[in-house]
Amino acid sequence: MLETLRALIEHTTMFELDDRVEFSFKPSQIRALENFEISRLYPLKLRWEGELQDDWSEFSKIPDDANCKAIINKHDILESEVTADVEEHVQKLLFLSEDFYFNWLHKATSEIFSKDSCLNKFSSTVIWLGFGNIQVQGKRLSIISMDRQPLSIFKNNDNITIPSSADIKAQTHFVGQTETICEPLNYRLPSHVKACALTQPFYNAYEKLLCVALSKEFLGSDDIVISGIKRLNMRLVDNNHSCDLSRIKTLESVVSWVYQERTQVRLLLVMDRVSLDLVDNTFLIPSIHTHLANALEQAKDKYEFVIKDRKEAHAKELSEFQKDIKSATDSYSKSSNDLVSGLFKDALSAIFFLAIMLFSRLIGKEELLDSKNVHWLFKILACYLVVSPLIRIYFERQSLILALSDLSHWKDTTRNHISHKDINELINSRTSPYKCLYRKAMLLVIFSSIILSIFAWNVPSILNHDSASEAQSELQVTPTSAPSLLFPPNNINSLNDASQLKSTDLKTN
Repeated sequence: MLETLRALIEHTTMFELDDRVEFSFKPSQIRALENFEISRLYPLKLRWEGELQDDWSEFSKIPDDANCKAIINKHDILESEVTADVEEHVQKLLFLSEDFYFNWLHKATSEIFSKDSCLNKFSSTVIWLGFGNIQVQGKRLSIISMDRQPLSIFKNNDNITIPSSADIKAQTHFVGQTETICEPLNYRLPSHVKACALTQPFYNAYEKLLCVALSKEFLGSDDIVISGIKRLNMRLVDNNHSCDLSRIKTLESVVSWVYQERTQVRLLLVMDRVSLDLVDNTFLIPSIHTHLANALEQAKDKYEFVIKDRKEAHAKELSEFQKDIKSATDSYSKSSNDLVSGLFKDALSAIFFLAIMLFSRLIGKEELLDSKNVHWLFKILACYLVVSPLIRIYFERQSLILALSDLSHWKDTTRNHISHKDINELINSRTSPYKCLYRKAMLLVIFSSIILSIFAWNVPSILNHDSASEAQSELQVTPTSAPSLLFPPNNINSLNDASQLKSTDLKTN
């Protein structure tokens, strides 16, 4: 198919779009080609006088001066010609015309900070060219001519670690540009190959992205801030600048070393040296290349000593911060103890009132239990047992929230050597057990208070029920003396006298 397309490009008028290629011709142009069979055009769709034909079977009947078009999708071309395995998530682009490719290349490399840029929409991109003889393969970007058929599409032959957009935006402030992206790997090509007109714009874009990774603030290509010992406002790149691949290696080494660990410290060490030699309101590129090698060497020499000093400062700051956390955890412990002790006090008050009621029964003042004032007293006690713990819990929770908010405020104000992430992990790990203990104490107090309240509300009814049960039991005991009523008291006395006389007679005899 590739030879057929090249023949059409040579003898017809080609119009290339993003997704398809159209060839405008007259049938006489195709018929004049030597050793060219019409069957080679079957993969293309034929349009005659604006109407799409089912196939090429009627092509011989079309007049020589008719206006025709042959249309083919780029996806069909890649499916037919590319033999290497390409994953589905990889963006596959095809260009048959150099003019169309350079127009697309200019737009793609001028929108390197936009999320909507063609190369930033996908994690990997392979560009197939229907012209030239080129094979440049990077980690995420490859440019390959259709005549080449490599076994693998991407290659990663070096150990250079290039930061992601998230890492860069954590150090560089993109002022007023929330939708920007800075992803150098999307434009990175290997630096060991010779640059040409087909690849040079990618190297230029890659160089810009790496230099932005070393800046403090990015306000656009015409305004960038470099912060070191001096703070400089500079323009990013000279319009006539063309990237030198030998300098790209040094720039890559600096960026890789800076973002390897402790990015903020390393970036400051490098830019302290660079900022001394740069001039305000000039172009950052290519001026920075002159000073990068010396700045990197000097930064590496100072790094060990700086880290040692920072470790001591870090340990001191961590010790002070742990004291603040200890104060917050002590507040939770004290609140938990206050809740539990308040629960026992409420339980003792309920027992005290209950003892008074039982004492009234012991001294025979049972009518006191039927008093409405006593009933209201126990209802008020029941309400108190519910409301009092809730009020205590509310104000103690507010106090604890304020204590944690103060801790969060001071952590953002005073920290210099501890990262925000480490501080949050330290606070959560130390306060979580105390928060759990406080929640358990709170639930215990709430449920116990509800049970005590229900009990206090029903105490008068329970005591009255007990009094009624005792009275009923006494009434059930009195009928057991009824058999004595069968013998009147006089008859009983007569029987006693008769028995005594009979016993006297027996003694006389």
